[in-house]
Amino acid sequence: MNLKKPVFCSLRSLIGVQCAIYPPMRQNACYRSWMGFTTRLTTMSRARAYKQATLDVQQRFFDVMQELADEKRLPGGLAGFFETYDIDSRHYYAQKNNLGKGYFEVAWILPLIKYFRVSANWLLLGTGKKFKGSSASD
Repeated sequence: MNLKKPVFCSLRSLIGVQCAIYPPMRQNACYRSWMGFTTRLTTMSRARAYKQATLDVQQRFFDVMQELADEKRLPGGLAGFFETYDIDSRHYYAQKNNLGKGYFEVAWILPLIKYFRVSANWLLLGTGKKFKGSSASD
């Protein structure tokens, strides 16, 4: 199958996103392999009208990520975190610079809660201690 132009399709039933399928030879860093083809995933990049509670969660997420990076508690730093948990660094930085962007995913916060002992109550609600088992209430 020799495609000169991408074939646009909807894979919502399989992977939940829309994509353009390219021949494998046009693969680069922003494409993902799927069933012998290379797919370029499209994501939400338009500005969103987030509610203040969502913006607050995002801000707490970016604050704790910076804190963990500064304290060198992320193995491999931010780049290692992105690679390990499959976060596109371009989306991370675009969202950090403009909280209204549509890149933020709940999946980004799950490793913080599960592996880095960040309190889900603090991250989602802004109440309680920042870290589970810590005495600091910040």
